[in-house]
Amino acid sequence: MLIALFKFKYKARWFFWFLTGLSILMLPRFPAGTIIGISLLVYLITHRTEFKQQTELGNGEVREKAGEIE
Repeated sequence: MLIALFKFKYKARWFFWFLTGLSILMLPRFPAGTIIGISLLVYLITHRTEFKQQTELGNGEVREKAGEIE
């Protein structure tokens, strides 16, 4: 999971939401979970434009769309 987060530039939008939920669940696990959870949240928020949404074109092709997370 860490390789996918740090090495690859393409990351699916669902991966952003999965890691956000995971980091929130880690926050109460003091002290290591809190440190890792906050660090992961900061990383996700600062790199949120790297998470792309796939959109399907009318002719069946799939195009990746980068943008703000809604």
